[in-house]
This record gives sequence, structure tokens and C-alpha cells, in this order.
Amino acid sequence: MLPKIIKDAILTVEGRGYAGIIDNIEWPKITRKTDEYRAGGMFGTVDIDLGQEKMELTFEASEQTAEMIALYGTCGLAGVKFRINASAESEMDCSGHGIEAVMTGRLKEIDLGTSKPGELQKTKYTASLATFKYSIDGRVLFDIDYPNNICIINGTDMLEKRRANLKM
Repeated sequence: MLPKIIKDAILTVEGRGYAGIIDNIEWPKITRKTDEYRAGGMFGTVDIDLGQEKMELTFEASEQTAEMIALYGTCGLAGVKFRINASAESEMDCSGHGIEAVMTGRLKEIDLGTSKPGELQKTKYTASLATFKYSIDGRVLFDIDYPNNICIINGTDMLEKRRANLKM
């Protein structure tokens, strides 16, 4: 048995597809923010869950497009919409599934790269994300919305009680 591997992916930014332009996508990392805790009467140390770490999306392009660079000036922490659509496929039976990540955030860095004759110039973009929704074949596995205190994992609202306690 072989895994279904991502064979191709495309990035769309603000509704514009960048097929043939985006060379590399570094997907967001989902990381818990934790702190070690050990008190009297405990045999060992445990990690206390303190929420989530910052999420970022990074990608490289072979073309410097005015539309993409202009998004650096977009106002708001969720002002730019990003979408990754990917296709994962099996070498065993050619079955596969679609993967979709929908994110909002702001461009926080544009690295215009280095120009050298005879070599491709890459422009690297980094976005700080406010929201992240990740699905495989339409099944939502992550729905994270930092500003609205929402964290739904595989259909379970992890912060529902907290929002109720806060009268949100």
C-alpha cells in the first residue's frame, strides 16, 4: 500500500489563480502554544495548552506581479484571501482526493530575491494568517478563526464553552 501523495497544487490569491507562476508553497503549520507545568504531588511535567501559535503561509513565484505586490498595502489582519487547491493521488489504484485550504491574512513580507543572468529569480511572499480552513474531499478538519475565537477540529468546537463563558 502506498500513500496518496500531493501531485499538484495551485494557489489563488484574492480570486486570481497563479498556475504556472507559483513554484513553491509552504503550507501553514498548526502548532499548539504550550508551557511546561509541574506542581507538588505530580510525578512529572505536562504541557499546558495555552492556545495556538501564529500561522503563516509562505510561497515563491517566478514572476513579480503588480497585483500580488500591491496586496502588501491591504488593510486589516484578514484583508487578503488565499486558497490552495491540491490533488493527492495513489500510485496503486489511481484513486485520489482533493485538498483545499482557505485562509485570510495579510502579506507581512515580500522578498524580491536576487537577479542573476541565466538564472530564475524567485520572489518570496510570507503572509501572517488570521483564519485557516482545511478540508479533504469536502470534510472540514480544521476551521480556525483567531479574531472570532473559533477553533473547530474535525467537527468539534473546541472553544464553544469558552465563548459561552465569555458571553461572546
